[in-house]
Amino acid sequence: MPSHPSRSRLVRDLLLPLLGWTALVVTAMVVHREWEMASAHPTFTSFGVLWLLGLYAIVHALRRQAQRARERDAYEKSLRKSETRYRRMMDLATDAILIVDVENGLVVEANQMAGALFGLPVEKIVGTRQEAFHPPGAAPTYTAFDQDARLTGGKTTFESTILHGDGHEVAVEINAGVLLLDERKIIQAIYRDISHQKRREQLLIDRQEELHAILENALDAIITIDADGRVAGFNPAAEKLFGYTADEASGRMVADLIIPPEFQERHCQALARMQGLDTRHHPQKRSIEFPGIGKDGQQIDLKLNIVSSFRHGEVRYTAFAHDLTKQKQLLRSLRDTLEVAESANRAKSAFLANMSHEIRTPMNAIIGMTDLVLTTKLSPEEQRYNLEIVRHSSDILLTLINSVLDLSKIEAGRLILESLPFDLCRQIENTCERLAAQAHR
Repeated sequence: MPSHPSRSRLVRDLLLPLLGWTALVVTAMVVHREWEMASAHPTFTSFGVLWLLGLYAIVHALRRQAQRARERDAYEKSLRKSETRYRRMMDLATDAILIVDVENGLVVEANQMAGALFGLPVEKIVGTRQEAFHPPGAAPTYTAFDQDARLTGGKTTFESTILHGDGHEVAVEINAGVLLLDERKIIQAIYRDISHQKRREQLLIDRQEELHAILENALDAIITIDADGRVAGFNPAAEKLFGYTADEASGRMVADLIIPPEFQERHCQALARMQGLDTRHHPQKRSIEFPGIGKDGQQIDLKLNIVSSFRHGEVRYTAFAHDLTKQKQLLRSLRDTLEVAESANRAKSAFLANMSHEIRTPMNAIIGMTDLVLTTKLSPEEQRYNLEIVRHSSDILLTLINSVLDLSKIEAGRLILESLPFDLCRQIENTCERLAAQAHR
């Protein structure tokens, strides 16, 4: 129903009773006058009709007023019902709602959730300027919208913070718009608590920053490729290991970048096999040793741990490459050292075997010459000769023992070399004499 009657309706409702009462008064005056003049019959009849018309107009006006009263009661009842329904909807809303007068910026209405969100009684919220609920740093955002709303009647959504009754700040999302109510502009502002969402977002940002820091500071090279084998990620350790910058590597085929030509076909076959697997529901993991090649052409021994992932509808493969070059070189060095040690051990065994033979030779000479001296009758010259052989063989035996001791010094790294003159012919004669006794047996 309209809240105000139209102009024609007002004229009709006011004019008809006025005409009716005027007709009654005029009729009464005329009838009275004609009655006194004894000519009432003809005039009375004509003015009686006029009197009835006036009476009808009055009755009709009274009926209209009664109908208007009933309509007004029904309208007020409907209005009260609508207000009750609106109030219940406001109180049952899960978001805080403020109704603000555009002209003075005062809150004229607030629901129960507003009291819970702001930590204040609703009675205290109503009548307060809306910017008073925002901290100084957040007030300009709302003030700018408020000014724009006054001019354009706009509608917007933005994020801000409010001050809770206990003093802490709460992150909110505000959906605000200008409405026209009873020819008066109001702002309906719906506040939604997004503090939990903000904490989750901040946690996600922190985790992303932590992951980024781990990738940036990882000791191993981390390379990510797409399903076609193009580089999508290249961390600083990969830059250092292979000699390419991330910009140089991004978008290039990894096979052309860091895999030696003789292994590129093998890489392409392995990538094709991976593409044939359901990596979305069953992520793949591989650990292999594989040779790589740097920008300078040097081969790099690598241990690759490869994992698959599915992000944004695309399959990605990430390889954690550990440089085994130094380790392989160390293993080769250890292998060479072991071979040298084993060779030295074999030489030592051969030396000891030969030494045992060398020791046995002068011992046989000593024993043989001693037996000759003790068991046979020899002239003093012959005895002297045999004893000289014994003495010489003893010197040789002492030399051999010193050689064994020198070997121990060699192993301990304490051998001192000496340069001494010797008689080669005499050395040969001594050797022959040392072997003569065993040769005569």
